[in-house]
Amino acid sequence: MDRFLRDLFDYVDFGEEDARRLAEFLPAARPHFRRIAEHFYAKILEHPSAHAAIRGGPEQVERLKGTLVDWMESGLSGPHDDAWLARRRRIGRVHVRIELPQEYMFSAMNVVRRDFKAVVAETGPRAPAEARRLEEALDKLFDLELAIMLDTYREASEEALLKKERLAAIGEVIETVQALFLVLDAAGRILEVNEGVCAATGLERSSLLGAPWVERCVAPGDAEKMRALFGRVMAGSGPVAETFRLRHTDGGERWVSWRFSQVEAYGERRFVASGLDITEI
Repeated sequence: MDRFLRDLFDYVDFGEEDARRLAEFLPAARPHFRRIAEHFYAKILEHPSAHAAIRGGPEQVERLKGTLVDWMESGLSGPHDDAWLARRRRIGRVHVRIELPQEYMFSAMNVVRRDFKAVVAETGPRAPAEARRLEEALDKLFDLELAIMLDTYREASEEALLKKERLAAIGEVIETVQALFLVLDAAGRILEVNEGVCAATGLERSSLLGAPWVERCVAPGDAEKMRALFGRVMAGSGPVAETFRLRHTDGGERWVSWRFSQVEAYGERRFVASGLDITEI
């Protein structure tokens, strides 16, 4: 079993007896899942910040209700193993991707928690001690669910911080390089340039960032050749050395000897180019 999941089980004291009680509760709880899902999304839609994360309209809400029903089913049925953990992590990453504020996870989980406890009361009779143990098992389950979702937010926050630090480091290196240096995204847009590129084009850095490299900077006579080279490098051809002209705002052109390569950072491909202005050579 995954170490993270085992530690969570130990921390909330979730064991085989809890899993058995949840599975036994499933047949009684299942008829109420749809009602719980309806209540859950009614509460979400009451809050603009949470509602804003749902961009697909009523059709998406209906799909999400079905997903929530599946989530309730698998939460009670188990098994609560590594595959279950992987599915929960995927759900958490969806929450991160759609930018659902973390505070709504707490409140939303409490909506479900209260609804499930109401179902416990509605589907009796149970001996008081057994009802209490079932509610404790449900509490442990929802604590596990919340901890896993919050961990996905932690991972995303750490990844974003590392990416920011890495880009900052690249920026520091770029400013110390005397030659031309630039970084493009997979679509050919400028992510970073140094002062050498600004001097060779006559453009301010602020006007270059986010702009399409070829259209903004490359001399018209070399544009098609540059596009073809960009495609080859991003397709994995390996580093390429070539000479291309840049157009300057004064109407002139600068000849630059370039070396182009592709790098991957946190799952995203980047086009990196370093060059030497050889116009006066």
